[in-house]
Amino acid sequence: MQWNLPLLSSYWARRLGTLCVFLSLGASLAYWTLQWPADLSALPAAPPAGAAEALPGADAGSLERLLGARANAAASAASGADHLRLVGVVARSHGAGAALIAPDGLPPRSYAVGSVLPNGLVLQSVTPRQALLSGSMQAPVRQTLELPAPRTPD
Repeated sequence: MQWNLPLLSSYWARRLGTLCVFLSLGASLAYWTLQWPADLSALPAAPPAGAAEALPGADAGSLERLLGARANAAASAASGADHLRLVGVVARSHGAGAALIAPDGLPPRSYAVGSVLPNGLVLQSVTPRQALLSGSMQAPVRQTLELPAPRTPD
């Protein structure tokens, strides 16, 4: 009985290589599963205060100017646009998320929960169809913005 050793070693080498690949894949999957946070609300919703100052050249208007916002629109919004219109909402659990809010006559901007709006109110929380505004995060709700009713097909 004669053994064909190159064929045998090649066969076992492929099986051993496949086993190593699957063991590596399983170990990687187990590692990243254990790294996943159990409670997503424990993640910070916004960068800590002062984070923008730590980055050189980072200011609030830079990104807006880069994306084509008008300078006079930002100035008129800061002067006190009281009429706000809710355009869209991205709601996550526990009131976290963001809202697309358009001051009267201006293009909509995205505001994360905790952001200060042009009229000085703070976006306190969001629901799937509403944005709740107040003087601060702990203050009672002063204004509720609602999405327009969805259009029904005729």
